[in-house]
Amino acid sequence: MTDIESIENFQPATLFADLKPQRHHNPYVDIGEFLPKLEEGMVEIASIELASVTGDIINICACLKKDGIQILVEDEYLSKFIGYKNHFTKIPNQGEIFNIIVEMGYEDNDGCPSCLFGLIEDNDLDNINDIKDFFQIYSDFYPNLDELFENYLRLNDYE
Repeated sequence: MTDIESIENFQPATLFADLKPQRHHNPYVDIGEFLPKLEEGMVEIASIELASVTGDIINICACLKKDGIQILVEDEYLSKFIGYKNHFTKIPNQGEIFNIIVEMGYEDNDGCPSCLFGLIEDNDLDNINDIKDFFQIYSDFYPNLDELFENYLRLNDYE
């Protein structure tokens, strides 16, 4: 198994312990204050901070349901995110969470296969350093999402 495969297969032991993950904040600007409140039983499992002028943030949350784990992607604008796997029968591994980041798109996004590539194009980001400066991925549960992101960018011809 390669390093990337072992990183993708990493799976936290639990998402729903007494741990209450803190929302991450940019040291220069307080962001995330307009995110919807987490509903009871929801856990923030990852967040993507954008170095936009408004300090936008996209959160990935999990909620334990009778038939498995429901995943919800949300932002401050209450955008409707689509195109990602939103139900798992067991705790998703790191690769599955990363796939959500790559696959999610906006419901009203014309012709763009994903939110991620649309934001890269809209902000004229053409190299890995600029892209990683613009997108900061955090998670208390999945420690190597950023490494998977860099590998993904290399596989898609960004240098």
